[in-house]
Amino acid sequence: MSMVPMMAAGVGHVLRAARTRGLDVGRLEAISAVAERAVARGHGGHDWSSTVEAVRGA
Repeated sequence: MSMVPMMAAGVGHVLRAARTRGLDVGRLEAISAVAERAVARGHGGHDWSSTVEAVRGA
């Protein structure tokens, strides 16, 4: 099972690489923000499906 912080780190790597290449990173930034919000709200030990709580504001 993958945890949110590990997946957020992966998104961060892709985001930095995309920025370096001048690609549109709007969606990646949104995904990164949701992952960071999920971790901040205590979902760091959960899998990616827990990010729905961060989107909902729970």
